[in-house]
Amino acid sequence: MSSEKKNPNYLVQEFSSIDLMPKNPKQNAKKLQVKTRMQRAEQQIEFVSEEVLYDEEGRSKVVRHFGPDNELMEEYQHDYPAANQHEVLNVQDGEEAGHWLITYNEAGQIVQSVFSDLQEGGKDTDSYFYNEVGQLVKVVQEVFPSDEPTSYVLLDWEGERLLKITELFGDELEGEHRFEYAEGSNLPKKVAHYVMLEEEGEAPDLQMADLQQPKYNEKGQLIYNEVEYLLTDSKIELTQEYNEEEVAVRFTQKEYVEGELFSDLERVEDGKDRVVSEVTKIPAEEVTIEQIYDYI
Repeated sequence: MSSEKKNPNYLVQEFSSIDLMPKNPKQNAKKLQVKTRMQRAEQQIEFVSEEVLYDEEGRSKVVRHFGPDNELMEEYQHDYPAANQHEVLNVQDGEEAGHWLITYNEAGQIVQSVFSDLQEGGKDTDSYFYNEVGQLVKVVQEVFPSDEPTSYVLLDWEGERLLKITELFGDELEGEHRFEYAEGSNLPKKVAHYVMLEEEGEAPDLQMADLQQPKYNEKGQLIYNEVEYLLTDSKIELTQEYNEEEVAVRFTQKEYVEGELFSDLERVEDGKDRVVSEVTKIPAEEVTIEQIYDYI
């Protein structure tokens, strides 16, 4: 059984934009350096774009992002005040900009994420709720201070099948993800996302915004997904390849706009939560961006 199948919420992670924010995977390294090469025609720029320092337990301690001139753009400082908590402080231009406090349950699932804007004020709180078998059933999204109502995401399950994700803004319906399955299968063959739109002179109604059509290998692992964005005439094609341990190690993403290839990305991992390399090509701009990950 693949690692995706062991997670009761793998369908949520694969086919929706809900961020379940798993715990940071521990690394057997003291530092990571990401080197970026940008090639445009005859011009090439090379610089260290990211640096990650790990603590003694292999958890992220400090993450720094750099620009092409080696200037520090921003920094994320990680702390772990308790076994089930993860704290992140974002620093931009030497000033504290944002703070996250993330709390997990005993199964390692996120139960709450609190973001504080340290410059503009305000606080966003997302709370996650699960059923007795560990499936996500509700997300509550609150913004303070705000006169706007609380947002909700409700998830309907039938055994291992995720049937529908409903998005509410207060009492008002905002959108739905609807899942279709082949008979006898727990793997969705179609995922349609509907959003509430208002046509001129007509009452608001649900309209299909994007459509996913995933495919799987004989072991039930996702190997291809096509996401068609009907409102913007764009499309994304995703592929995944697996190693002998049934862990995804190679990913591609091709984005098309009005039928033309806009970007082409390939990411390679080592099967142990480590990215090895990532290459993005933008044909219209004749740009190639290559990122190489070096664990020290």
